[in-house]
Amino acid sequence: RLLAALAPRLGACEEGLKGQEIGNSLYGLQQCADSPELRSVLAALAPKVQASTSGLSGQEIGNALYGLQRCGGAPAAGSEALRAILAALAEKVTSCAEPLSAQNVTNALQGLQTCSDGEEVQMLLFALVPKILEISDFSPQQIGVGLYGLNRLGDSSALREVLQALAQKLSESREEMPSANLGMALFGLQRCGDHRASRL
Repeated sequence: RLLAALAPRLGACEEGLKGQEIGNSLYGLQQCADSPELRSVLAALAPKVQASTSGLSGQEIGNALYGLQRCGGAPAAGSEALRAILAALAEKVTSCAEPLSAQNVTNALQGLQTCSDGEEVQMLLFALVPKILEISDFSPQQIGVGLYGLNRLGDSSALREVLQALAQKLSESREEMPSANLGMALFGLQRCGDHRASRL
C-alpha cells in the first residue's frame, strides 16, 4: 500500500531529484519483489532519473543499482521503466567525475542479478569497464560477489570486457579467495557461453 501511495506523489513531484535522492530512492527497493505497486514506482521514477541534471557520486551509483536487484523480473510494463532507469544510470556512470570504489562496483553488479540481456544493460557494462580498471584494491571476495550478479547475462562484447577487467583485478590480488566466493564467481558465469575471454 505504501508503494501504491508513493508512486503518484513521485509522478507529481515537480522538483528534480538530486544524486543522493536517486541513490536513496532506488536503494530502498532492494527487497521489493515484482508487483503492480513496484512497477508503478519504477514508472514514476524513470523520467525523474532521466531528467536529473545532478551528477551521482560513486556511492550513489552503487546504491542506485544495488536497489534494482529484485526488479529485473518485472513484466513488459515494469521492464520498460527499468530499462529507462538503467540507461540513465549508465550515462551517470560515464559522467561520474570521481573514481568508483571496489564496493561501489560490486554493489552495481549485484544489482543486475535479475536483469536479462538488453541494450541498456550492455551500455551499463561498457560504462563500468574503465571504472573497474581504475580500482587498485579490488578484493577476491568483492569480485566473487560482483560476478554472481552477472548470472543471467549471456555472452556479449560488453560482458566479455567486464570479465576481462575483473580477471585482471583478480590476477593482481594476492589475497586468497574464500570457497564461498569461488562458488559465487562460477555461478555468475552460467550463461556466459564462451568463457575464454574471462580467463578466470
